[in-house]
Amino acid sequence: MPYQADELAGELRYTDLALAVQGLSERRGGTSPAVRWEAGRTGRSTDRCSFAYIVAAPDGNRALAAEVMLSEACGSAIVAVAELRIEDVAAWQAALQAHGAFVLARSQMRLSLRELWAFLAAAWRAVTHDPASRARRRPYLRAVLPAAVELRLSAEQPSDQATTPHDLTDLIDFSPLGSTDRKPLALMTVTISGPIRLSDEDRRKRTGEAIAFMAQGFGFSKPNGDLLSGW
Repeated sequence: MPYQADELAGELRYTDLALAVQGLSERRGGTSPAVRWEAGRTGRSTDRCSFAYIVAAPDGNRALAAEVMLSEACGSAIVAVAELRIEDVAAWQAALQAHGAFVLARSQMRLSLRELWAFLAAAWRAVTHDPASRARRRPYLRAVLPAAVELRLSAEQPSDQATTPHDLTDLIDFSPLGSTDRKPLALMTVTISGPIRLSDEDRRKRTGEAIAFMAQGFGFSKPNGDLLSGW
């Protein structure tokens, strides 16, 4: 896998995943930070590699990161992860303002459902179609089971910070889906099994349905799948 790492980094610059992250600034009236993918958290070895796109505040504090991680499990399967991490809310606010975005309140920085949908659909494509497809070209790897895709939303915090739990509703605007009595709402997941290759239209539709399914499972009062899948 290391011999493919530089090619993977080059490909990531032009994926829907990179565009989805850039759009977080553009939709708030700012310009997009330059996209540069650098070594991620896992490092390079014979069976894994990762690349991250980092957005930092003017003081250098990491604000937001998008990361793609590939690894081989038991030499016969590919595990691919694409994630978006809001690492410091205050730093992200400062980074957006430094790029011309008009962001005054923390609530303006929450991801909209449209942004969430766009990122999850792009992440799904990234791990099953874009850089992961290059790793699957290795001759001794073959599909033995249907691909399983997990869409996961989590509000986490470092163990050395305050004990007040984070809540997904502080990071994502779920208002079109109504309200939920789950407090705190720190984790939402759904797993989808199916073919590796999907058309972009089908992937978008299934992503919308998956968000609606999660909303229903976690007690939201208006889990409208048509609203999401129609975007």
